[in-house]
Amino acid sequence: NGAVDFGGEQAVQITINMHKARMLDAPIGTAVSDGNLVIAGSLKQHIALTGKVKIVKAEIRIPDRLPADVAQIPVVEVNVPPARAAEIAKADAPLPKSAKIALDLAVDAPEEVFVRGRGLDAELGGKLEITGTADQPIIAGALSLRRGEFNLLSRRLDFSRGQIGFTGGTTIDPTLDFVATSKLPDADVTITVGGTATKPSIALTSSPALPQDEILARLLFGKATGALSPFEALQLAQAAAQLAGVDTGTSAIDKIRRTLGLDRLNVESGEGTSTAPTLSAGRYVSRGVFVGAKQGTAPGSTAATVEIEVTPNVKLQTDVGADAGKVGVNMEWDY
Repeated sequence: NGAVDFGGEQAVQITINMHKARMLDAPIGTAVSDGNLVIAGSLKQHIALTGKVKIVKAEIRIPDRLPADVAQIPVVEVNVPPARAAEIAKADAPLPKSAKIALDLAVDAPEEVFVRGRGLDAELGGKLEITGTADQPIIAGALSLRRGEFNLLSRRLDFSRGQIGFTGGTTIDPTLDFVATSKLPDADVTITVGGTATKPSIALTSSPALPQDEILARLLFGKATGALSPFEALQLAQAAAQLAGVDTGTSAIDKIRRTLGLDRLNVESGEGTSTAPTLSAGRYVSRGVFVGAKQGTAPGSTAATVEIEVTPNVKLQTDVGADAGKVGVNMEWDY
């Protein structure tokens, strides 16, 4: 609601109340939010957009394939007809000047900000500040890890650290900083996801230091590359391609999760040879309340799970199965 005066300085005073408004719908991600905004100023001089926004749910998608580096070749048209030359000149002419919309927004994203792609599946929360102008916004702040995992073929690693940072630059391309670790019999393996959302980098390191293919072989199959079967060697090449972003594509699990409208969908292979694989799925039914289910291949392996966030650091967790049930309180702090 509000008004625009088209006389004099053309004053503007508009209030916007949002409820589950889709603020972003692009290949890089989506965002749905609540908020209260005010647009005030003059169409001839200065307009400001101020207020507070609360992210209800958002998803940042990491591209499955990295774009090839293609050199831009300058093209000069010769012998252009006069009519075509006039069209080119009109297209290249600067747009008429108008009042820029200045931004001063506080964004609260306590949970349900998901980052997915190339094996990464994480949920984050945090606060952001948006300044600059509408045609060149500047975002500053960070989103910290609430929970997350990295899936490499059938191997699942839980993240011990994770953050998405917005540095306040003129280009909106958030930085990634995720670390997942795994202890193997003969080495400790660390997977680091860095870079930016449009150009992520995934690195494997180990202690003691091993070549990349040896780290992958021990992580996925528990043995050296020289002991792999032909099928395992093919899987190793597929995992290397996934890390390099060369030939991955959207996984079948991710396609099913989106089709069913779920927030989480995982296949856990279990530890050791005696543990059967388990399918887990669930979604947030309201703010801070997550409901899920687990189904294994073994008899009596069905279970329902509920997570209730009491405070940002305290969660109430329940797990009720066919043969047992448990209730616990989980406390988490970032140091």
